[in-house]
Amino acid sequence: MTRPQHQNLWGCALRWLIRSLALVALLTLTGCGDAPGPQKAASPAPTAVRIALSKEAKSTLALVAWKHQLFEQYGLAVEASWHPSGKLALQALLDGQADIAMATTIPVVFAAQRSDRPRILASLSTVRDTYRIVARTDRGIARGSDLVGKRIATQQASAVHYFLYLYLLDQGLHPEQCQLTFLPIVTLPAALVRGDIDAFCARDPFVAQALTAAEQQGIELTQFKAPYLFDSTMLLLAGAEWLAANPEAAVNLMRALAAAETFCLNQPQQAQQMVAELLEIPPATLASYWPSIDLHLGLSQSLLVTLEQQYLWACQQPGSNSHEAEFPFLRWMAPTPLRRVAPHQVTLIEDGCQ
Repeated sequence: MTRPQHQNLWGCALRWLIRSLALVALLTLTGCGDAPGPQKAASPAPTAVRIALSKEAKSTLALVAWKHQLFEQYGLAVEASWHPSGKLALQALLDGQADIAMATTIPVVFAAQRSDRPRILASLSTVRDTYRIVARTDRGIARGSDLVGKRIATQQASAVHYFLYLYLLDQGLHPEQCQLTFLPIVTLPAALVRGDIDAFCARDPFVAQALTAAEQQGIELTQFKAPYLFDSTMLLLAGAEWLAANPEAAVNLMRALAAAETFCLNQPQQAQQMVAELLEIPPATLASYWPSIDLHLGLSQSLLVTLEQQYLWACQQPGSNSHEAEFPFLRWMAPTPLRRVAPHQVTLIEDGCQ
């Protein structure tokens, strides 16, 4: 009597399974099963970069990229140094203590006197309402024209220096009609509260620090602003040697900052909270002038016009070694990294760019 057909099928399947298991065991014993399969390519090691960060609202894109760990996401191992102003951040770059820095256009035009000039990668922001004249009312200062003959301090060769110059002209005054003195920007609030000076020109967090300290001592201060005088642009700069050695890292730097720009656009309140915390100012203070901050990566032809105008002013300042006939800024421009990330945001006429 023959077996049912289904029993024959089960028997064949069982014999096939036994033979397969035996083959696997044999391969394992002989070592044939140890051959590795395809391996996933290792991620490239992150590129080390030293970034000199300026603690001010104009640096928002870089501050958000650092706080939100966007630099790391794009393959950069960042060693950050913190500076109270863009002028000092740029100085760290010029002194070889940083690879990347950010500074407004005014310190950059003063750096034109040096031979080891940095490269301009992009503009990070433009701000129209950030600088203030802060004055003591007990010194007879109630309006801008009252500054004549008064002791006014600011940081030399910086955006606040340039703003003070423009503000005095706007009030019908010449700087020589005031007792102008230059101090480190971090010392301005204390100098005003002590009475060493009658007024200073600065921005937050130094304005906020002065207001808080004066209120604690019962000193009345007044503020003057003139957002129409000039637009202050924050630049992203790189050391020439670092840029030549790390072109892909420069592109990744732009990608991280572009991601920060998107974050600020989509999550403005969270971005403000991050920046206010880093600047150590009340969030409401930052929110009051946040709308005046144009956060936008770019490299435009109009930037060259701005640099030229401010360079001519810098040449007229005491101690300047620049000559008005020299205008080197087109040669400083390095548009390639930004063009690879956001080509529509580069509008330079590039004959002569690095």
